[in-house]
Amino acid sequence: MYDIIIVNLPGLVSFSIPAAPALLKASVEKNGFKCKTIDFNIKFNRSESHNKTELEKYFTTGLNEEVKDKAIELINEYIDELLNYTTNYIAVSVFTYQNIIATTFFCKELRKRSKCKIIVGGQGLADGG
Repeated sequence: MYDIIIVNLPGLVSFSIPAAPALLKASVEKNGFKCKTIDFNIKFNRSESHNKTELEKYFTTGLNEEVKDKAIELINEYIDELLNYTTNYIAVSVFTYQNIIATTFFCKELRKRSKCKIIVGGQGLADGG
């Protein structure tokens, strides 16, 4: 059982791990809570099981509606993995505005499948618009 799980989602055009989830985890654990981080963006970039180029383009721009169903399918795979854990809170770290599409799908699909509280935060909520 985790008190909170912090996730990153696809859209971040980078193969490196952002610092925010690790810093948040350290702060949460320092205050006595049990925390886990999962970087779905890294899983996305390392996976060979999907058309990365087209999905990345969709996640970052919203263009190419033809892959929207595949994008939602991929987000549901991430939710399947996440729901293997028991938690009260799931936090989404939004690094850039390019994470907004995946974050929106993630929150909508997660809400259909879980009663946990969803926390969304990060610089990406203020970028690009």
